[in-house]
Amino acid sequence: MFFQFIIPYWDQSLSSFENIIWFILAYAIFFLIIALLLKVGLGMFDKSEKAEPLKVLITASIIALCYVLLSLFVYTFIAWILILIISIAIINLRHRIGFLNAFLVTTVIFFIYFLITFILGLMSGKSLAIPFW
Repeated sequence: MFFQFIIPYWDQSLSSFENIIWFILAYAIFFLIIALLLKVGLGMFDKSEKAEPLKVLITASIIALCYVLLSLFVYTFIAWILILIISIAIINLRHRIGFLNAFLVTTVIFFIYFLITFILGLMSGKSLAIPFW
């Protein structure tokens, strides 16, 4: 169905212990990449002390957790759109940098993330740009 947004077989992706471990590993790597890119993005658009490491890690963990929950139940493309909107709101609220700067930081973060995973995907021969596509 074209207008079906909820994944009906979401529980099959976590059907074995090995799948659960791979799932946790993939999102731990996603969390670390997002935290690093968030630190870089906040440093690019805001030179104040709003990019302190603990605050960035908490923000990145909230973003990664939102993406994990959304990607389990909602199709990937729609989950990416929703997580972009949620990321802009979270960065804006947690770091108080303004909506436009939060939009620019989020755009830079996800653009660099796609670029890194696209290059890694080309080197490995797999599609890594969007996890679990």
